[in-house]
Amino acid sequence: TRERQEVLAEYGQLSDGLRQWFAPTNFPDPESVEITARYIPASVRTQSGGDWYDVYEVGNSLAVVIGDVAGHGANATAQMAQLRNILRGQSTARTLDPAAQIDLLDKTMTGSGIVATVTYGLLDVSSGEFVYTRAGHVPLLIRSAAGDVRIEEEAQGPPVGGEVDLKREIKRTRLHPGDVLILITDGLVEGLNRD
Repeated sequence: TRERQEVLAEYGQLSDGLRQWFAPTNFPDPESVEITARYIPASVRTQSGGDWYDVYEVGNSLAVVIGDVAGHGANATAQMAQLRNILRGQSTARTLDPAAQIDLLDKTMTGSGIVATVTYGLLDVSSGEFVYTRAGHVPLLIRSAAGDVRIEEEAQGPPVGGEVDLKREIKRTRLHPGDVLILITDGLVEGLNRD
């Protein structure tokens, strides 16, 4: 019915507005790092969901974050905003290694019903060292200046809110001048019949 379509359109606008409100509009601008981000919805029916990304300063490093809350629509967008803001607040107030930071986020979210995958890392812009952990999230990619691509599958641990008592690990890798660090959510690769 027309009334149902109007309600769904209004719900979609609310979800999209929430996502845009919490999407970063600017990033730190260190001299040796270029940061680019893009959000492309997986569906034309809903422009919003629980996917997010963020880059911000933590001490002398850049925190690099990408995550995906289970679900779609305004509820997932609101949960994403909650996780994003808690992680940002905790990590800027208390610098921990990435695994310990995600463990702290997981403890903070206990009982909330929110389940999310997250990759959280700290990039030392002077040395190029990137220390990260993956909480159920898809692997990250590094494209070298020569054009070779390697898949970083290490440092895997349970999703945030999954209530699984497994130790999260960290991985250290180094980015060299001209390298590109690529972080994605599963929406980019789901349903594809190719690698």
